[in-house]
Amino acid sequence: MRQEKRKKILNKKKINFKFFLHVGGNIWYKNKEALVYIFFEFLKLKKNKNYKLILAGEKISEELKLLIEKLKLKNSIINLVNLNNETICALYSDAEALIFPSITEGFGWPIIEAQACGCPVFTSKFKPMTEIGKDSVYYFNPNKKIESAKIINSKLKFKNTIIKKGFKNLERFKLSIISKQYLDFYKNLNV
Repeated sequence: MRQEKRKKILNKKKINFKFFLHVGGNIWYKNKEALVYIFFEFLKLKKNKNYKLILAGEKISEELKLLIEKLKLKNSIINLVNLNNETICALYSDAEALIFPSITEGFGWPIIEAQACGCPVFTSKFKPMTEIGKDSVYYFNPNKKIESAKIINSKLKFKNTIIKKGFKNLERFKLSIISKQYLDFYKNLNV
């Protein structure tokens, strides 16, 4: 997506600040509570007061709203719902990074989507995230909030390196490669 179009989309949403992104629903394994705590710890670190966190996807739960209020993050966390693909792409393209602390996933599409848009990824060091990301993302244990925040803080300076690794990782998911793998799998079923 061209930069001017991306900026126009983000300006419409009044997004003109540094932000991290999370894309996903409210299902328990998305681990949004841990995400909020990790972001809270990140903000406490030196020089990190100007960042915001955008939660894209479903409207957040009442429980998560209460946690955000308790931690006094109401002005730092934005919930965006009913977004079209262009807006999601613009968010990925402009985010400092995707923070994806899932406990488990069916596949972990946001990791690939972020990489396709040149967005660095910080995610849980659990399967399938480790299989999807390989060495092209930064991993953390979402159960260790302070340590996770420190990893994000220390690795942001290597943003360009991880973006390059992300683009290389995408090659594994080309339709031609995946189609061949499926065909080979079915041929070897001996049915």
